[in-house]
Amino acid sequence: MEKTMCDVVLECINDVIKETLKLFLEQDETKKLSVADLAFFDLMNRLTAKKGDSIFDSSPTMKKHSEKITSIAGVQKWLEKRPVTDM
Repeated sequence: MEKTMCDVVLECINDVIKETLKLFLEQDETKKLSVADLAFFDLMNRLTAKKGDSIFDSSPTMKKHSEKITSIAGVQKWLEKRPVTDM
């Protein structure tokens, strides 16, 4: 039952993120990194740490966007030096 509930919650989060990404990407003519991009990346990073890359199975767009943010030099640098936490 708990696994089913987790799957339902993850699917809802995926749906919300898909729609949110459309709004931000369609209006971002300069294609600069935004706070929304970082918030999305943080959420996806935390979820993949717990659930693995399978969270992207139903949304290649979300995976591509997460990879794009990960490829930014400043983000890579932070990922290498950030403290390890349980959260």
